[in-house]
Parts: sequence; C-alpha cells; structure tokens
Amino acid sequence: MNENKQLGAQIKALRLSRNESQIEFGKNFFPVAARGVVSRWESGKVVPTAERLAKIAEMSGKSVSELLHGTVGGKISQIVEALSELLDTPNFDPNDLMANLSSGKSKSKDKEEREFENFAFDFFRYIFSDKYLTKKSLQSADAKENAIKGISYCARKVSEVAKEINVQAFQTELLYKLFTKEAEAHFAEETRTNEGLFNLAMLSVEDIYAKKIPKLLYGKRQNDGKSVELPNSINKDYLQELEKILENCEDEIYRLGARLGIYEDEK
Repeated sequence: MNENKQLGAQIKALRLSRNESQIEFGKNFFPVAARGVVSRWESGKVVPTAERLAKIAEMSGKSVSELLHGTVGGKISQIVEALSELLDTPNFDPNDLMANLSSGKSKSKDKEEREFENFAFDFFRYIFSDKYLTKKSLQSADAKENAIKGISYCARKVSEVAKEINVQAFQTELLYKLFTKEAEAHFAEETRTNEGLFNLAMLSVEDIYAKKIPKLLYGKRQNDGKSVELPNSINKDYLQELEKILENCEDEIYRLGARLGIYEDEK
C-alpha cells in the first residue's frame, strides 16, 4: 500500500470513529470540504492541503508526519515483515535467496524495491553467517529459524536506537542502514555490551599491531611472493617501542576484562 492510500485509510478510519458521513466530516474544515473531495482523500487519489492535513492531524491526535508516513515502529514492522517474507518459501535455501537478490531475478519494478533488495542482500550476508539460536551447532535446516531470530534481534535494537536519535518514519534508507549496522555488530561480536566493548577494544589493538602496521611496512615481491620491507623513514627504535606499547595495551585490556568479570582469564 502506497503512502497516499495509507493516508486515505487513516482519514476514513478517523471519519468512521467519529460516526460521521463524508458530508459531515467535510464540515470540520474551513472552507468546507465537499463530499467528493473527502471521498478522493479516502481513496488516496488526492492528498489534503497542508491546512487540512494539520486539522486532520489535530482530530486524530497524530502528527502530520505520522499521517503521511506512519510511525517509526510501524515502518520497522514493515521492514521485518518484508524480510520475513523473503524466507517464506518452500525448501528454503539461504544460498538461493542470496543468489536471487544479487542477480536481480526478482525483477524489481521500481526504485524502492531495488533499494530494499540491495538492503536485504547486505543484511542477510551477516545474518546467514551468524548465530542467533542457542544450539551448540547449527544445521542447514536451522537457517530459516536462525534468520528469523536475527531479524527479531535487529528490529529490537533498531527500535531502541531510532528512539534515541529521533529517526522519522520517512527515513527508510536510514532504517535500512541501522538494521545492517546491528547485524554487522552482532556478527563481529561488537555489540553495545561489556563483552562487545571488550571485543572491540581487543580487535582494534590487534588490527593495528598485526595487520595495519605490517601492511604499511611490507609488500610481496612479484617474482617469488616473499615479504620484503618497503622503503620508509620510520625510526626503528620508535617502531619497537610502539609495538611494545600496543602489546602491553592488549595485556591490560585482558586484565581489566578479567578483573571486572567481563572476560574469563584462562591463564
């Protein structure tokens, strides 16, 4: 249902809740809205003027934005429903779904559908690679149930974030990004928890120490693939001291996590 029809349905519901005919409902406005005008509003063929929208919003106890675009909660529910529908196929196979989304076999009709499919592809990349069920090991038959759990988890997190940063219902693209961000964070075990912060800190230090510094300083020879140090002006003593600091930092993060019960020290 497009937004004009959604608005029309809300106007009709409001009129019926007031036990008014279309003629009676039109008399709430100045100038009066004719019966035919109200009918076109309700069918979604015409959108009321800004002044009349404001009056309708006042009568319904909603904001104009909610009338036009719905609520954020409603939009999140729509996204959940659309994602869940992609899983609702006989003999569900996540590989088939990803192939269809990436190749465009679903034959999207418009920009909104293409944007949704691009989002769904990015979102499910993390969901299908992650674990949301409490089972020790997941079988291929668990993929659908696990994905449903993942969608529900991300929806809860997005609802919390959307409320805090004041996301509006019409900001669909932003909501897509928030869904994908939550799925990515769960996959990387970098959630907004003590454990997530611990993992983020550890992985960030490790990334600098084990990946970024070597990537900066070394390259592979094309003839034999051996790693060689690239020309640079870095002071060797400075590099050694920096590596020691990073190594000590990693140890300190472990100790802090163990002391606060965030990380169980196995040593």
